[in-house]
Amino acid sequence: MRIAAELDDRTLLARCHLYIALSAAQQADFASAKRIVRIIYLWSRHTQNEFVQACCRGVRSKIKSIELFGTHALRSDVVTL
Repeated sequence: MRIAAELDDRTLLARCHLYIALSAAQQADFASAKRIVRIIYLWSRHTQNEFVQACCRGVRSKIKSIELFGTHALRSDVVTL
């Protein structure tokens, strides 16, 4: 994220934030994950960045999927070896 900030690449910085949102969702912090995606999506609409808008839609669907089905680490019915 520091490199994206040094390069002053707003699109790359937004994508870094989306990866942070995915990480939060995988740790069951869905409120933070959704908030990050919502903020980045609003920014992308304001700047008319369609690529980041598409990334936000994809991350949002992935967060919904994690909420519904969980991850291997979050599921209690999975037997670990």
